Amino acid sequence: MKRIKTALALLATLALAPAMASTPAAYSAEYEVLRNGRALGQADVRVSAAGNGVWEMHSQTRGTRGVASLAGVEVTERSRFRWTPDLIEAMEYDYSQRAATRSRERSVRVDAGGGSIVTRDRDEETRLPYQAGVLDRHILPLAIARDLASGNRGPLRYQVADRGEVDEHVYRVTGTERVATPKGEVEAVKLERQRANSDRVTTMWMDPGNGYLPVRVVQNEGRDTMETRLVRSSR
Repeated sequence: MKRIKTALALLATLALAPAMASTPAAYSAEYEVLRNGRALGQADVRVSAAGNGVWEMHSQTRGTRGVASLAGVEVTERSRFRWTPDLIEAMEYDYSQRAATRSRERSVRVDAGGGSIVTRDRDEETRLPYQAGVLDRHILPLAIARDLASGNRGPLRYQVADRGEVDEHVYRVTGTERVATPKGEVEAVKLERQRANSDRVTTMWMDPGNGYLPVRVVQNEGRDTMETRLVRSSR
């Protein structure tokens, strides 16, 4: 059960959004979530403008099949962020995971004026020095799409605040590959992230014809493989 909830929460952050090089695009998208090829749940993602250069991203992932459904697993994430011609930067991030037997909450607050980043995980608070352009893990995919749209083919490096630290995430473009989507096959850009001292590998396929909207994401965790596939999108 713990593995299902953890993987479902991780995949919620990888249900990515379409974006353009200069500004994000308001959109909504739905993904199916699978574990070892079997349907597990659904992820809904929405990006919208909040005014004055501030944007919001909201995601909800629900277990709708099998054990995840019985446990009532639900993950909600909300981000507020700044998007300028020069950078995308986190402002606020809230994460909530609910299930029948337990719950968990985390948050990130970025205070550029005060020079700090504050992360909270349950009752543990960590204060870190501010870094320009820092991301939360929820909006990381928007930064990847933005870089790809601008022609950057990497390695793509990002500073991501989460769980008491700012960690570097590195993605590498490994080529292109035809992927089935609800609107037919697309020639998607394929990226891969490998973690140091870990056998976990994240692979994603992003559609250049639709603002680098991810059409498939696979998280290989050794014993289990978690996957999201695009069901529909609009903007």
